[in-house]
Amino acid sequence: MFLERIPEVTSLVANPETGVLVKFPHSVKRNIISAVLDVLLDNNSPPDLCSSSFSIKWVMECSGQSFALPLSENRIIKKGITLYKDWLNGINLPPKFLQDKNEYYRTIFGHFSLLFNPRNDWSNGFDKIHVDLCLQIIDIFANTATKKDGWIDNDSWLYMLSVLIGITDNLLAGKGSHTEPRLTDELTPHLLKLLFDLWLKSKTRNLGMWKQLKHVFINWRHRKETIIQWSSTSYGLLNSLINLFYGECFGSQDVIVQIPTSSNIQLSPSKIQLKEDLLIFVWNQILHLIENPNDLLDPKLFLISMKGIQQLVTLFLTFQQEIKNSNSNEIKYIPDSPSGNTILNIFGNWLFEAVSDRHKNYDQGIECAYSTLCQIFMSPQIEPFLFKYLTRFYQALIYAFTNPRTRGICISAIFCHTTQIFTSNLVGVHSLLPYYLHYLHQFLVKNEYFEGSIFSNEILRRSCAKILITILPFPRYFEDLTIEQFPDFNINTNSSTNTNINTNEQQQQINVKKITTYNEILQILPELLIKGFNTETDAANGSLFIWGMNLYIHETIEIKPEDTISIIKNLQNFLNSPKTNHAKWPIEVLLSALNSLEIISEFTEQISKHSNNIIQQLIITLSELVIRILIKKFNLTEPLTKNDEILMCKLFQVIGNFILATEWIYDCPKVLVSVLQSIEFTISPEKIQEHSNNKKKRAIRILNISNTLREVASLLLHKILLQLGDFPSSMGPSSVSSHTDEKEICKQYGLTEKEFESRVRYFSINGERIVSIFEESSLNLKSKQENKQNENINTDNDEKTLTIIIRDTCGKFAWRARFRSLPLNYPIVPKSQLARHKWKGEPRPPIYKKKQEIPQEITHEKIIDYQLNPQEFDYLSSEMELQLNSLTRVVLFQHRLEEVYRYVEEECTFVPTKCQIPRGGGSSYLETTNVKTGKEDPNLTKNENNQNETKYEKIPALGHLRMFLSNFGLLKLQGKGDIEILENNKELQKLIENLDTLNERSVSNIGVIYIACGQNRETNQNIIWKNQKGSEEYEQFLTELGWVIDLQEHKNINNEFYQKNSIKHSRYYANQECEMLFHVLTDLHFNENDRGKKVSLFSSHRVTIVWIDDNRNWDPNSIKLGKNDIFIIIRPNISGLYSIEVVSWKPNKNMLIGPLLNSCLVSRHILAGLVRKTARIADKEMNNPDCIYVEPLKLRLQNIRSICSILKEFTDTTEFYSKLFQIPNIQKK
Repeated sequence: MFLERIPEVTSLVANPETGVLVKFPHSVKRNIISAVLDVLLDNNSPPDLCSSSFSIKWVMECSGQSFALPLSENRIIKKGITLYKDWLNGINLPPKFLQDKNEYYRTIFGHFSLLFNPRNDWSNGFDKIHVDLCLQIIDIFANTATKKDGWIDNDSWLYMLSVLIGITDNLLAGKGSHTEPRLTDELTPHLLKLLFDLWLKSKTRNLGMWKQLKHVFINWRHRKETIIQWSSTSYGLLNSLINLFYGECFGSQDVIVQIPTSSNIQLSPSKIQLKEDLLIFVWNQILHLIENPNDLLDPKLFLISMKGIQQLVTLFLTFQQEIKNSNSNEIKYIPDSPSGNTILNIFGNWLFEAVSDRHKNYDQGIECAYSTLCQIFMSPQIEPFLFKYLTRFYQALIYAFTNPRTRGICISAIFCHTTQIFTSNLVGVHSLLPYYLHYLHQFLVKNEYFEGSIFSNEILRRSCAKILITILPFPRYFEDLTIEQFPDFNINTNSSTNTNINTNEQQQQINVKKITTYNEILQILPELLIKGFNTETDAANGSLFIWGMNLYIHETIEIKPEDTISIIKNLQNFLNSPKTNHAKWPIEVLLSALNSLEIISEFTEQISKHSNNIIQQLIITLSELVIRILIKKFNLTEPLTKNDEILMCKLFQVIGNFILATEWIYDCPKVLVSVLQSIEFTISPEKIQEHSNNKKKRAIRILNISNTLREVASLLLHKILLQLGDFPSSMGPSSVSSHTDEKEICKQYGLTEKEFESRVRYFSINGERIVSIFEESSLNLKSKQENKQNENINTDNDEKTLTIIIRDTCGKFAWRARFRSLPLNYPIVPKSQLARHKWKGEPRPPIYKKKQEIPQEITHEKIIDYQLNPQEFDYLSSEMELQLNSLTRVVLFQHRLEEVYRYVEEECTFVPTKCQIPRGGGSSYLETTNVKTGKEDPNLTKNENNQNETKYEKIPALGHLRMFLSNFGLLKLQGKGDIEILENNKELQKLIENLDTLNERSVSNIGVIYIACGQNRETNQNIIWKNQKGSEEYEQFLTELGWVIDLQEHKNINNEFYQKNSIKHSRYYANQECEMLFHVLTDLHFNENDRGKKVSLFSSHRVTIVWIDDNRNWDPNSIKLGKNDIFIIIRPNISGLYSIEVVSWKPNKNMLIGPLLNSCLVSRHILAGLVRKTARIADKEMNNPDCIYVEPLKLRLQNIRSICSILKEFTDTTEFYSKLFQIPNIQKK
């Protein structure tokens, strides 16, 4: 006895001998059933009440009829449920029950089905009662799944499953679906979950049962709960299947079915274990229960089915990303995802059919199908796609691009899911290039969008920017190769645009200029980048366009420099526009623009050849922006915000890079004055009041500017003074400082420590400079004057020569100053003759009051710049700080000859004394010349000359030092001024040695790792640490990344790791701003037992460059480098270009790291340079998220101040001057 629907849909046959009470009157039937149940449930009933099989069957006939009673008799129904529940749980069983338990269990299952039959009185308020009673039965069935295997035989399992099929079919496809819709709605998710749970629990392989289920399942597909159950069960089985195929670290060992439920229906997840062979069989059967999802007539159901397929595909492609039991040593490598061909063999026909032409209501499902296809084809592959699948995929995309009805929603989905299509290794993918370029022009330039897309305009534009960036290297790389023609077709009539396009027009013809070769793409790329950026409103998209323009400049500056000029003008207008001033853009976008300009500064010389004014205008704009920010804050009486300071710091850095790039600024005093004015306003904020329009505020306040911002401005001024036109020096770019120090001088002259200390004095100036001055007079070089390479340099012992070493915040700078008595081209006159010279009535030499009056033979118009040997450390670069009134004159003085005339009444003439600091590279040689003229008296004899020479008294050893300090205004009559004497002792020498080890520029330590083909599958990555050589392309990349240096001779590198492990060479790069040391894994040749040393070194990096020679996915976490925040991953592309991934592991990282972006393509000739720049910017961002990077400056300044404070001799003016006339008596400490 069971539900009438069961024989119709299953193989079960009703027993005509059952149903004894069916035809009895309701009152009789009710009384009999109630009486029998009361006796059976009474604990005081005799135990032998049902002593025979016949009695048990009779009792069950009576109790089973309770489930067919009207809902008004729900108390009797509950008694029947209680009785059968107790018997299924082994409570109060009749004596003979266990002998034929499987037969009785089947009877109970059949009786339960009667409760699910619709009732006539269901509408009388008993609907909730009916649902509750049915749920109780469902719970009883569900509890059977928790019982141990073998509690019933196989036939009973099949009987129970058949009963559940009948119950479910009766509600979903039978009369129950029409008469009691609420009962169907409430019970359907529970029944479907129960059916699938018990079906898996039964572990049946009965093909007849699977055929019955498939037959009825097709009739259930009109319910969304059915599609959801199918999708969830398939997902759980596939997850367990992955565990079976790929090991316990992946997927789930159990089949876990989690049903997404609504808020009013809660379903607990199922957990079922299946054997290996059965798991494969069951997944295949469940997957094809739905047959073809494209046959679904309801668009909502079609969408749910496509989402279910998308979940399965995603699990196939990404299961390696969640490795479980990561500490297990059993797994040796990370498996590859199933190939795209395998996935398409399973789902391809469904997906390709789904994207065909359908009714408009199916658009969301079609979009999901397109997304899934794009996901498959965009995933990295270990084998190429079959031609049949590639062809169908390209046809599907072209159909979407050209079909007016589906183009709106589909194109948005395609663009958002194929951002890497041109970085993939798909054969023939460039045939789609004309279609992509057409819609890039429509979205970015025309600003037209289609209605109905589920993606916002911001997301669509972001995808367009990413695709556009991958196209940038094509014109330069493929040059004159032919590409397909642009398509001619009509756009969709339903388009939404920001430019008021007439949506009432039925069709609009697009006229696209024909492009036949890749070179011709250059005609539209600048427009796409510039107009796309100018019409952008989203911050993240704006940064993408900025870095895209930067990459375009790198690719094309040699062939189209005019585009670079246009981009610079556009960025200049952006920074100078009102929307920037009103903080419409977040600070991240402004910093991206400035970082991009900072990188472009290296092309200053090339840009200047085509436009003399563009760089000048840009620098003036940036300087005025600094001034404008300061004046605005002053007028508003507001303090500078943190973002204001960050922006101003970056502005100063960009200005410095452009100025120091070449010597163009010599001819542009207006630009230099503008820059110096911005520096002056920052260092001396009281100057702002003079330019403020707010007269009332002038006497009230001074803008508070932080010390950090002042230091950044000061650093820019120092760089202009030190490096403008003088970088790199003859020592190369590896050092800004001079390499000479006191030890080198002592060694050069062969002096003992005591002799050296008698000739050197240390001073502090303003507490921020340490100056050591060494007297070289009357000394012979130990090297036999090897430095005498120019005959114009006189090394006569009579010459008064000083070596000055200045240590300040920017480094260490050595100068040699020589006091001269004659022009450089005059022979030396002995002091005896000069001292006794008399005119004796002869006419005095003429006194020249103007430069033009000086005879040509004694006029020396130009100081000679000497090209010196780098090994001679006594001619080295420095800054001679001159005390002038105007900040501008400080700089201009160093690049123009300022003539000083001296007048001595009797024995001197007006002759020019000139001071010039050479512009060119190499060491500078400052020669301060005080020229005196006179003739030897013929009346004087040789003996008289000798006599007078013996009477001449030599100037004390420190006399020239005093003269030098006095001439430069450091010794004042009013007092000792800003100069202090430092105690010359061993403590000072030690502190100075430590000071010299500090870097004058920021230093970035970057890791470089090589991963050969197949090695990225290794989970423990031990084999990667053993690599000692890479591919030919990788080795060439290293050569371009940096040059090899000898660490023992390179004084700027102080790396404990290299010292401890006796590593002699490393990769290195330096420019005016920074130094970069590359720790290349393949260059570290350790023993196999030293792997821990390598891991320790690479764990300290914030940025790591990874070269991978294959296309497989690689998880940076697999090498277990704890500190690394940024990975720059390089992969050779089959086209000959290189695809880049920039992976950040730092949370809340909103700013894009450039110039390389994630998923971009790069040409070989700019690869190493862009990687180096990206690594540098990333390292700065990781270490200094506020973009204020003056740590080397701060650290050196702190050390200098500390030294000056500790070792300053506290003397009054008299004692100070008296010490300058004494040879110091050094007290050893």
